[in-house]
Amino acid sequence: AAAWSIAQAYIAHKIWFCIPAGLFSAGAFLSKGPIGPLLIAIPWFILFVQWLMRLNGNHAIKKVKIIGFHMAGLLVFILLSGSWVIYLKTTGGTDLWNHWFWDNQVGRLLGTATELGHIRRGQPFYYLIQMAVDTSPWFPLIIVWLSMTVTGLFKRRSISQSDIFLLSWGMGTLLLLSLSATKRGIYIAPLLPAFAIMCIPVMNTAIYNKWIRGYAYLWIGLCVCLLAFFTLVPFVASYLP
Repeated sequence: AAAWSIAQAYIAHKIWFCIPAGLFSAGAFLSKGPIGPLLIAIPWFILFVQWLMRLNGNHAIKKVKIIGFHMAGLLVFILLSGSWVIYLKTTGGTDLWNHWFWDNQVGRLLGTATELGHIRRGQPFYYLIQMAVDTSPWFPLIIVWLSMTVTGLFKRRSISQSDIFLLSWGMGTLLLLSLSATKRGIYIAPLLPAFAIMCIPVMNTAIYNKWIRGYAYLWIGLCVCLLAFFTLVPFVASYLP
C-alpha cells in the first residue's frame, strides 16, 4: 500500500498521496520493525531524487505545497512509529528495548544474533532462488520484462518512471535483502506485487501473445491437476498403508 501511494505521488503527480504513504509506512514499521519502511525507502528514494531533479522549473508556491505534503507524510510516519517506540522504551525497560532493537533488528541485519536463527552466511543467491520459486508461474515473464527494459534503455537511452520504480522496488530491494545476513523466505513477500506488475507489459505485447497463451494453459492445467489431487487424497487416505 505504501509503494502504491508513492507511485501515485510521484508518477501520477497526486502529491497528496505522500500522507497515506507515511501512514502505510508506519504500518510497515509496526508490522515488522525498521525493515518494513526500509524496504519502502528504496523505491521512494529513487523517485524522490528524480523529483528533486525536476523541481527547479516549478513555481515557488507549488514547491511549498509539494514540500508541505512531504513533511505531512513524514510527520504521520514519525507520530505513529515514534509513539510506539517511546512507549516500548519507557514501559518495557532497557532490557526489552535492547532485545528488540539491538538483538532482533540490528543483530539480525548484521548476523550477530545467531541465537535467533535464520542466519545464512555465504548464500548471496538465496533470495534470487526464493523469488524464482515463489513466482514460478510468472518467472519467465519477469525475465522477458527485464530483457525488454534493458534493451529499451540501450536503444532509447532513456527509461520510464514506471520502469525505474519497478526496478528499484523489485530488484533494488532484492539486492538489499541479499546483503543482509538474516535470510527468510517470507521476507520476499512485500516484493511479489512488484514482480507481478512487471508481467503486465509482457502480457500486453503482441509478439508474445501466442507463447503466453500456451504457457498460461500449461500452468492452469498443472494447477487444476494438483488441486484435484489434494482434494481427492483425503477420500482414499484410509485405504493407503
